[in-house]
Amino acid sequence: MGAPRLDGVGQRVGISQPPPRGMLMAAVTSRRTVPTLTAAHAYLVGQGYTNCGTDWLRGQHDYARLENLASGRVVIVEGRA
Repeated sequence: MGAPRLDGVGQRVGISQPPPRGMLMAAVTSRRTVPTLTAAHAYLVGQGYTNCGTDWLRGQHDYARLENLASGRVVIVEGRA
């Protein structure tokens, strides 16, 4: 077989890469926008989520992550793995 084929910018073609660190592969069930990070934390704790680094987990399958917007608001993305 020879060396792997390269595309125009020198990247290997056909070799899959794992998702970026901290990105869970799951189905998004809801997206909610809140005014501040403090409000987002209060919402997640009230819903029974536990903070685990950059993600929030509830039970064995539910997760949430926070996305900061340029306006200062925060989007809570909830999903199920």
